[in-house]
Amino acid sequence: MWFSSSINIKLHGFDKIEDLIDHFKAYNDEGKLINRFFDSEVKVLDTFDDAVKRLETKYGAEQVEVLGMEVKTLYEPCASCKKQIILRQQIYKMKEVKVKAAWSVKEGKFAQGNKDLIEMNLIK
Repeated sequence: MWFSSSINIKLHGFDKIEDLIDHFKAYNDEGKLINRFFDSEVKVLDTFDDAVKRLETKYGAEQVEVLGMEVKTLYEPCASCKKQIILRQQIYKMKEVKVKAAWSVKEGKFAQGNKDLIEMNLIK
């Protein structure tokens, strides 16, 4: 997949786009199921996939081994993003995956939004 102002989507084994999009749904804070397919996080992970595929094309898939991945984000990843990270760990057989997000020592939780980042003095 490649994302830009005009979206060109390869289905990667799915018969139709709706089947692929179904893998990117998550519940929001109100308990409503929403589609996360066009979120920035999906685009970042897709860029990761593209980079791996370019290496495999250049050097051969048998020569490319993805040892690990480190995801740095301001907020705790949503359920859909966590699912995509876990899927990539399984697909690429990665030994190590790290997710780093802003952590509130005071609240004992990851940042959930800009309000939390302001309270942590990470943004103004």
